Amino acid sequence: MCKNAETVMKYYDRVPENFLLIRLVATRFCNYHCPYCYVPEEKRNINKTMFSAHTREEWIKALKENFSDKSLEFYFTGGEPLIIKDCVLLIKDLVEWDNVKRIRIDTNLSNVENFLNDVNSEKVRFLTAFHPTQISLAEYIKKAGKVKEKAMLDMVNFVASKENLKEIDMPPHKLIKVFDELDIFLNIAKDFKGHATGCYYEERYNRYVDMLQYPLDNFFMSHCPLNKGFLCGAGKHYISINRHGQVFSCGAKLARTVGYGNIFNKSVNLPDSLQVCEEDWCPSIISYSFSSANEFLPVDHVKGYVERCRSTRGGISEEYLDELWKKININRIITRNTKEILIKETKTIIKRILFKADKKRDYRRRRND
Repeated sequence: MCKNAETVMKYYDRVPENFLLIRLVATRFCNYHCPYCYVPEEKRNINKTMFSAHTREEWIKALKENFSDKSLEFYFTGGEPLIIKDCVLLIKDLVEWDNVKRIRIDTNLSNVENFLNDVNSEKVRFLTAFHPTQISLAEYIKKAGKVKEKAMLDMVNFVASKENLKEIDMPPHKLIKVFDELDIFLNIAKDFKGHATGCYYEERYNRYVDMLQYPLDNFFMSHCPLNKGFLCGAGKHYISINRHGQVFSCGAKLARTVGYGNIFNKSVNLPDSLQVCEEDWCPSIISYSFSSANEFLPVDHVKGYVERCRSTRGGISEEYLDELWKKININRIITRNTKEILIKETKTIIKRILFKADKKRDYRRRRND
């Protein structure tokens, strides 16, 4: 048996043939104004949604026509999806479909009470975030508790930015204990401004946050080049659909730019086999579980991620984390901006070249005189 055939067999041991994860950006608009958000502020302030071009009824019709033969998992992200009423009503419809197994939602929980009045299904799984600059810990825990009571909470995310750290006034590993006591998993993420602006993280801060995640997950999420050249399910088992209905995926230039058709004109044509990844690194925290470069389970991926991280954390000395945290200056989490340095160094080199050229011209002029 050839190596590729073995890889494909191992992949299908963990991914059903007809499985499909559909990622939908409900809106980029958000009712929170977190200083570390990776979505540019101008996009967060534009109140366009996935329903700006097509109605909820049109979305339901198109999704049924194109994917009725698939075992579906939806992933709604934003912005803040739950402030869009049509998004809530679409999810209310989707949970009733037999072939929809799971619906992940990125949310800040600000509108969760209204959502729960409309939707009550364990198919819904919240990937929520605690933003201390926007809501108090006590108020947030109340909201998270309501979701947990209904078995709809998968994970809480906390961005370890200087703004958030000043608000909670405790090390992240102490905040983890607060949530552990409530049997809620708290994920710790690095300040988004690091990746978004091409910065370096301070070495001890980097090591501290890395220790709180399962190593291989962390490598993929830190954009380590582990996936290129490996077979991947992007396109076949994982797609994104924009608000106009165009279907895209990561993995290759064609998949990113031209895509796989449009759900509203019935032109969808997904690959029927795994594709060789051409990306330098996995572009999202969702996509890497579809790569045969690891053995993670893409189906209900967050559940496996939580289990791996909890296992890793069980072996870490709290005293070590205490001492490491004491050495971290939260005002210097992000230490270097590689883009700015490159621009500055380039300008310096150009100035030196021009200065030397001027000196040569002056020298020649004096000689001629």
